[in-house]
Amino acid sequence: MNDFFTLFHLPQDYAIDLDALENAYRVLAAVYHPDRAAGQSAFHQKENMMMTATINQAYGVLRNDIERAVHLLALHGIDANAHEHNIADPEFLMQQLQWREDLDNAQTLDEANKLNQQIQQVKCKTQQQLVAEFHKQNYPNATQTLQRLRFVHKLLTAIDEKREQMA
Repeated sequence: MNDFFTLFHLPQDYAIDLDALENAYRVLAAVYHPDRAAGQSAFHQKENMMMTATINQAYGVLRNDIERAVHLLALHGIDANAHEHNIADPEFLMQQLQWREDLDNAQTLDEANKLNQQIQQVKCKTQQQLVAEFHKQNYPNATQTLQRLRFVHKLLTAIDEKREQMA
């Protein structure tokens, strides 16, 4: 597997400097821009295009907080998408049901906004927990926290959709 952190000269860490990522991306994108290989052999042009595709993929993965965590876990031999990593915490599962019910019962934009604010706070705390678990190299706990973060992202998307319908 390609190490996208190494490609951008970033430390293998969940908490990355997004400005440094952006700057590294711009440099690499300029170096491997297809126009730079226009006068070269077909092999070199194809190699350049493949590198450009890798750079774009890596940039997209590292910019996304969930995909970055999945990639980091994969670098440590953990498939975060495997079914064995589904959330097994009954307390969190009950909280999920409550939040979904709260969303379904939200009748006004104000109610949806309040739920959004509450879930945004949960997202921040979950991301902080993920940072801490990666720093401690506690990958099994990081995997479980990632699953919680995925749920929170999906819920925030559902809240946004409901708010758009209400607007």
